[in-house]
Amino acid sequence: MYGPKQYPEKLIPKFISLLASKQPCPLHGTGTNRRSFLYVEDVAHAFEIILFKGVLGEIYNIGSRFEISNKDTTLRLLQLFKLDAEESKYITYVKDRAFNDFRYHIDPSGLEALGWHQRVDFHEGLEKTKDWYMSHLDHWPDVKSALSAHPVFHEGVSTSAEAAIADEAARGGK
Repeated sequence: MYGPKQYPEKLIPKFISLLASKQPCPLHGTGTNRRSFLYVEDVAHAFEIILFKGVLGEIYNIGSRFEISNKDTTLRLLQLFKLDAEESKYITYVKDRAFNDFRYHIDPSGLEALGWHQRVDFHEGLEKTKDWYMSHLDHWPDVKSALSAHPVFHEGVSTSAEAAIADEAARGGK
């Protein structure tokens, strides 16, 4: 999910925030990891469809059939900012996160059977998201740590899966 008001620790809002201040985007690994981004309004519409048309006990996966690599997402953002001619200046490859999933594909066929469909295509969603962030650059008072390649929000605690596993192991797996 992506869209306005998402905290900028996630790829799209993070990269929009960085590009707005002419900073490079830290792309994890080779950037070939694939994601099925779904605009926030489509997610809200999916919840509404499930609430009013869903069958109790059934499972409805909310997802998109559109997949794109993190690198291609970054390239599209560079185009929106008219920085695509300077790709090497605005993409920095950083160490991949430990346990970073290559793909999060979700089959939305059950939800589609209820009449749901994705309404906002990826390019339109990126434009709407960029427009919101550009008009709300000061929405969060201090996001500097969230904009780093591997955010750390509390002393010794990272948002990465690697840190969560390390923390769990340190507590004896409980």
